[in-house]
Amino acid sequence: MITASSRVCRGVPPSGHCLIRTIGKGQAPRWRWILALALTPVLVASVAVGIAYGKGGWYAVNVMLRRGANVWGDAARDDPRLSRGIRLSLAGQRTPDAVEPVRWNQVATGLEVAELPVRAAGRPVDALLLSRIDPARYRFRVLNRPEGDRDVGGWMAATGAALVVNGGYYTRHGAPDTPVVSDGHRLGPASYQATHGAFVAGGSAGPGGARLVDLAGLDCAGP
Repeated sequence: MITASSRVCRGVPPSGHCLIRTIGKGQAPRWRWILALALTPVLVASVAVGIAYGKGGWYAVNVMLRRGANVWGDAARDDPRLSRGIRLSLAGQRTPDAVEPVRWNQVATGLEVAELPVRAAGRPVDALLLSRIDPARYRFRVLNRPEGDRDVGGWMAATGAALVVNGGYYTRHGAPDTPVVSDGHRLGPASYQATHGAFVAGGSAGPGGARLVDLAGLDCAGP
């Protein structure tokens, strides 16, 4: 409690009085409150970083710092937050309309790109960005960064690559979701029932070369 008292002050006529404010017991100075308010956001941010690190290490921390906090929740098949293509796929309507002709644009020698619209029942669902690359002119590499602190632009700047493709091989915790072989080390699940194919850079395709392997009916752990 703040109280005030008056007494005759030195150098002041006897008829004049001055007020002396004193801080009552248990009352904190104003600067402490200001300091506490200033440190509150820092404390909250520190707790958030600590929780993220506990969930997924530095990968989760970097993802949170770059993209903000993410919340994983359940979604119904017709949830409007899902894209139309995903809603149709979840509903079992997975047959798109006939593929339209694409126009290839050459952006560099041996490198062409095109956009393929995807339609279902005459309505646009999605669009695929296609690339056509001459393996004799370009070298392919499969890279990963467990810290999760580099986006596509960062990879372009770090490698000087003409094209960077996000493979999407990792879970929300930064662990490989599908089998990945990097520098001769096999990462991800030991067994994986594949239904599509694999893109292989190097190996029997030669240094920097590339080839596609049909994985239908094969197990990744097998021959």
